[in-house]
Amino acid sequence: YVDNGATVAVDSTFGGYNTKAINDAWYATDENHVQSNWSKESWASSDNRQVDHWIEFEWKEAKDISQVIVHWANDNGTYYQPKKAIVQAWIDGAWVDVCTVTNEPDDPTDDYKAFETTWSFEFNTVTTQKIRITQPKGCGAHDKFGDPIRPGIMWVSEVQIFKEVTRDYD
Repeated sequence: YVDNGATVAVDSTFGGYNTKAINDAWYATDENHVQSNWSKESWASSDNRQVDHWIEFEWKEAKDISQVIVHWANDNGTYYQPKKAIVQAWIDGAWVDVCTVTNEPDDPTDDYKAFETTWSFEFNTVTTQKIRITQPKGCGAHDKFGDPIRPGIMWVSEVQIFKEVTRDYD
């Protein structure tokens, strides 16, 4: 992403973290995670459940995009994906929601989809100079019962952005 001219901006950063991990072409898995490397393996927003948290990629020229893959942070084998996240594209001077993913169960009798390693956001191709992943306020990590664990933090190991949908991840 940086290699193709993208700049990265975030709403905030938790102390000790930085944005490098978001787009360094590496993400933490159960096999390669080192517990003492949290801040090198991931980026974390400030711990504030009263605001939206987001990661934005911007290019000098418009790109065709149809998929964003987010690899959530690994904390000793627990992945902290949010309750809800939205991919937005900058279109005609405004942010437009292009895909929303939640951890709600497909069947109301099932548990919430907690602690998933990766989410794939797939959508009709958009042409844009900016793409943003937004976690609405209070929608940080929740457990399999839908109860909040870290509702004020967006915690990401890596973001991948594709022109065409790929199934080659995780």
